[in-house]
Amino acid sequence: MKISLIVVLVILVSAAIVGGIIASRYLAVFNIRGVVNVGERGYALIDAVLNISSDRGTKVLRNVAVVDIENETSILFRILDREVVGNVKLCLGGKAILESGSRRYVISMPCLLVKGMPCYRVQMVIPGYDAPLRVEPGRYNVSLVLSWRAVGRGSFRFTLAIEKVGSEVRAEIIPVGTKPLGSTSSWVVAKGSTRSYALLVDKTVVKAGRDGYGRVRAWVWMFSSSGGGKRVFKIVLLGEEGRKVARLELSVEKHGVYYQVLLLVLVKPGRYVLRVTYPTGSALEVPIEVLNG
Repeated sequence: MKISLIVVLVILVSAAIVGGIIASRYLAVFNIRGVVNVGERGYALIDAVLNISSDRGTKVLRNVAVVDIENETSILFRILDREVVGNVKLCLGGKAILESGSRRYVISMPCLLVKGMPCYRVQMVIPGYDAPLRVEPGRYNVSLVLSWRAVGRGSFRFTLAIEKVGSEVRAEIIPVGTKPLGSTSSWVVAKGSTRSYALLVDKTVVKAGRDGYGRVRAWVWMFSSSGGGKRVFKIVLLGEEGRKVARLELSVEKHGVYYQVLLLVLVKPGRYVLRVTYPTGSALEVPIEVLNG
């Protein structure tokens, strides 16, 4: 299968991928985040990042990605990571539309992101969401239709991927934002971190999930009081005997006085070292262990 690119879609994340992952089982990755500000009644105020200010509504993200499929392949739309903070109740779902010439696939995606609200869905297997969907070869435009019910005030983000079923890789490193939504007081700080640059992870020991992968969030930042433009961060995940099992180079824009990026590391059971090399040449490392679920 030919993969045109790993698509990372989020306006608030200003990290551009300039060096690819060693291998990937995904066709596209969508990072979606927003703010909820809803009283008893309100009206929709939705920007490209999906900010919500009505108790219910729908947003169409038309032709947000293009994926190339050279051979008949089975795919799944899968949530990789999600986070909701604040005093908010939210139920968000939708559908994905893949179009290539006369071919069109519509995949329902109920209950993508739920907190504090009931979520109802049909009691049947949904191809492309609950079970693999066979897709014929072609170049597909991908659109997302997102609908919600919400109340309260808070922030959210979630990472949705188009997964190639049966494509196994040992690890992935995926940019999912600029910084965590919530507090990082319980996160582990890499040895050698300073007030000028740091690497934090939400945990160093995790259990693999039902998909066989452990999940670790890593926050990488560097302080810079002057200058601007983009700076390149090099991220590598090392396995046994120091072998690279995943790598990523990011060209990161400056926000205020910081260059920063939030990463999601998905990895099979084993022991690893996550290493970040900063634009200054300095490097930080943190150990990660993934246990069998």
